[in-house]
Amino acid sequence: MGNGGSKPQTSGVRLLNDRLLNAMPYTQAAQRIFKQNRTACPLLNLPSEIQSRIFAEALGGYLIMFSVRRTAQRGPIPLSFDEVDGGLRAILMIKVSALNCRYRTSISSPFVSLQQTCRQIYMQTALVPFSHINDFWFSEDLALRMMSWRMKSVHFRSIAKVVFTVREKVGEPSEFGGFDLERLSSLSLLQGLKHVQVLIHFAGGDRCRNAVIMPEWVRDDALQRIGQSLGREIKAAAPKGVKLIFEMREQEAQEWVDPEDLKRRKEVIKAMIET
Repeated sequence: MGNGGSKPQTSGVRLLNDRLLNAMPYTQAAQRIFKQNRTACPLLNLPSEIQSRIFAEALGGYLIMFSVRRTAQRGPIPLSFDEVDGGLRAILMIKVSALNCRYRTSISSPFVSLQQTCRQIYMQTALVPFSHINDFWFSEDLALRMMSWRMKSVHFRSIAKVVFTVREKVGEPSEFGGFDLERLSSLSLLQGLKHVQVLIHFAGGDRCRNAVIMPEWVRDDALQRIGQSLGREIKAAAPKGVKLIFEMREQEAQEWVDPEDLKRRKEVIKAMIET
């Protein structure tokens, strides 16, 4: 990571051509600290493989969610990015939470504390949060396009993993599990995408709206059906070489499935096979 081609910006802030912060020292005092850190910092003296594991542990395990809120509100909205969509103001909403947090509690700037430690650590970890150690999720195609417009291009191109959720009603099976294929329209914009994970949940019908415990044959059917049909669409939309992962997820708050929903499901699946 050099500073070739970079131009001084506003006071004390320099950026590289890819718009990342140019952390190379440019004053004598900063150069002395830079050299001292290379020999005095225990973390920076560790083998690169161990450093990478430490950085992944510190910066990974997060779900980074992008969604769009539409409003007729006018005037400035702090910390928002907006476009006009269908006559309404479309605002890009960003939320970060821990993957192991059941209630998706928002976490503010989880990557800053480590990256601001010193120049070397920033240079080594600037793109780490966008690698496979974190999951990225977007609610719709517009959210993904707004991400591409608003994020630094080097960050956007470094996103390696995207997660989708399919929530299928027990009594209403379908080819794609109710997934909106429009969300895949701009997936090819993620040039660095390596993994797409699809989590399949079940929801009950009118009598049971919570997550439900399913018989094994239902889980197997959904995994195979959705994996084949939706997997085909994702591969067609995503950059070449993307690895697909389909998983069944059963939430903790569960109820036994309604027999009527199962009966209706069998009838729908039979009709799908016959056609």
